[in-house]
Parts: sequence; structure tokens; C-alpha cells
Amino acid sequence: MGLDTVELVIAIEDAFEVRIANDDAAKLTTPGEVTDYLMSRLRTDGGDPCPPQAGFYRIRSVLMTQFGIPRQQIHPDSSWSELFKSDIPNAWRKLGDTLAVDNFPRLERTKAFFIVAVFGIPALVAIPMLKSGVGFSLILIVYAVLAMFANTLTSGMGRLVPARYRTVASLIPYVNCADSRLWTREAVLAKVIEITSEQLGLRIDEIQPDSRFVGDLGAD
Repeated sequence: MGLDTVELVIAIEDAFEVRIANDDAAKLTTPGEVTDYLMSRLRTDGGDPCPPQAGFYRIRSVLMTQFGIPRQQIHPDSSWSELFKSDIPNAWRKLGDTLAVDNFPRLERTKAFFIVAVFGIPALVAIPMLKSGVGFSLILIVYAVLAMFANTLTSGMGRLVPARYRTVASLIPYVNCADSRLWTREAVLAKVIEITSEQLGLRIDEIQPDSRFVGDLGAD
């Protein structure tokens, strides 16, 4: 795709808050075809769930605006370790806060940290009690209480993204639609033509649903 068509696709993505894959974009040659494509990915009925493309768009927008990550680096299969590098704990917390997602997945503690915090620290209290002759039953109770307390206290100190959430796509189900509008084909087509007019510098009456971006409308 040429620069004109790339910028047109980006403008359409931003306006409708959906992601248009490069392979799909290359096949969309007219405003009518773009409209048909969008209608299959937008909410057209109150009972429709949030389309996956809308969820991805919202995550990508946050990553671009709040983290400064270039658009071309963000894909559904991009891993968080690639995007956030070594600052995963702070970045993960910021991502959850920005998305305002209920029950946002927590980072996992490393095995070594979990063992030391949940089993090791309570043992530091239990062992001296054992040596001083305190009853074994009481020691078990104290150890269990301390272990549960340590587990609760350190549950928010994880540094590892859980395996099932290691890609951008895995968080899409957690993200609600930023835009709750219900679209009709007429509204979508009118918006696509309006965007095309703005991006290509043409009058709206010069653009027909079957006008080809490359050729008829002068896009490269």
C-alpha cells in the first residue's frame, strides 16, 4: 500500500476503533468494500458483544499514547516481555489502571520468591519456637497463620506475566468497547466517505461507494 492508503486505513481505524489487518486492507479497494468489512466488525445490535477488533484497538491505543510504543510493533501476538522489556511490574500496573479493567490479571510471583515468602519467613518464627519447647500443635497453628498472612501480603508483588496472558490478544476479552454506539450501514458508509474526503482532499460528492481509492480517487 502507498502512503495515501496507509494513512486512510489508519484514519478509518481511529474513527471506528477497530483494527484492520494489513492483508485485509490490501483487498479493500472502494468505500463500499470498506463499509461491508466494517459492518462485520462493528456493533450493529444491542445484543452484540464487544468485537475483538475493538478490544485490540483500545489496548493498542493505550500502548501508543501511554507507553510510547510505535504502532507497527503492536500486534495481537506481540508478547508483553517484548513490549515492556524489563519494566513489566510497573508497566503492567499502569496498563491495568489505564484500561480500568475489573479483575485485571495479577502478575505471578517467581517460585523462589513464593517459597521464601510463604514458607521460609514463617519458618524463621516456627523454628525458634520448636527449639524452646513450645507444643507442636501450637507451632503448626502459628506457622499456618503466618504462611497465610505472608501469602496475602505478597500476592501483589508478582513480576511474571501468567503464561495464559503473555500476548496482547489474551487480554482482549477483558477489555470493554470504548464506543458503545450501534452502527447502520448508511452511517458507516457516510463516515467512510467523509474520512476519504478529508484524507485525499476531495469533495464528498466526488466519492461514490464503488469509487476505487487507487485510480478513481487518486490515492497511491
